[in-house]
Amino acid sequence: MHTRPTSARGSKYAAVRSAAPPVPGHMRRVTLAINGLYYEHSPIGLAYQLQGSTGIVDVFVDSRRGTASITFDESRLSEKAVEHLVSECGYELGRGEAGAEA
Repeated sequence: MHTRPTSARGSKYAAVRSAAPPVPGHMRRVTLAINGLYYEHSPIGLAYQLQGSTGIVDVFVDSRRGTASITFDESRLSEKAVEHLVSECGYELGRGEAGAEA
């Protein structure tokens, strides 16, 4: 069962959680700067597209900052693979607030 992205009408944020059970000890969060989050539906669209990807556990998209914080299972995906998934969704990695958390 997948959850749907949530967002208040007119919100610049979207968050989803995957129903796939994470592997304990293999979680990593990365915050990517993303270009192209211009429209009201952009955060929801990106979060929705990423939620179905194997290894993606949690997604929070903030179009005001132009970032997506993505928690993923390192036993299934690498950071490069997560970046590639974002690109496949039609968004370009940009400059801005970005970083990784263990």
